Amino acid sequence: MNITLVSLTGAGFVLVTIGSYTWFFRVLRASIAKTDWSEEKKRSIANRFLLTVCVWGAAVLSVAATGLFADFSMFPPRFGIVLLTPMVIVLFTLFSKPVNELLPHLPTKDLLNIQVFRIPVELLLWAAFVTGMVPEQMTFEGRNFDVLTGLAAPAVAHFFVRNRTIVYLYNLATLALLVNIVSIAFLSLPTPLRVFMNEPSSVMVSQFPVIILPAMLVPLAYGLSFLSLRQLSVVGRPGVSENP
Repeated sequence: MNITLVSLTGAGFVLVTIGSYTWFFRVLRASIAKTDWSEEKKRSIANRFLLTVCVWGAAVLSVAATGLFADFSMFPPRFGIVLLTPMVIVLFTLFSKPVNELLPHLPTKDLLNIQVFRIPVELLLWAAFVTGMVPEQMTFEGRNFDVLTGLAAPAVAHFFVRNRTIVYLYNLATLALLVNIVSIAFLSLPTPLRVFMNEPSSVMVSQFPVIILPAMLVPLAYGLSFLSLRQLSVVGRPGVSENP
């Protein structure tokens, strides 16, 4: 195994995470600015989001560096915390009053466009497979077709952003493809539920720093889709606002 390539792959996941969340934060902050909230509340909402993301990311990376999440000697594994915690936070936030008030100001086009981050993620997973860190089924050479989400995002955002049906179907497809790869990764872990027995296992996703993939990039992927679907249900139409 080439240690340099392993290090570069891990660094790649970190850089994609930083870039993706920076992009989303800029969109969020611009949308918050369009609300009629007080300046104090605008700052509070933006800072709360930024603090939550930073604290969660730092905490997960710190614990992962100790090897705790990569210990699968017990079942259910501690790694489950990494998957369940952001899901609970995202769902709780999604139906909160501030998000309901913010939905009309969130640009659907950006919610769609940010999904292109899934392209470099899939390329990094493929690189990890080439270097022997993850099994083939987790890549587009195997059973993972999530790269299609990233490839389709710009076209949907540019040509079909105001087509309610297409935006709705696109988001459902993104979630289906995400469930597919997360399930594959889970069923490739060294647990009693393992289905894919080929080596290596998918234990890399529980290790530092690649744990940032399930801890932050996966939640961002379904969070964007949930926001877009929630916008359709509350506001009634996509493309309601576009940031300059």
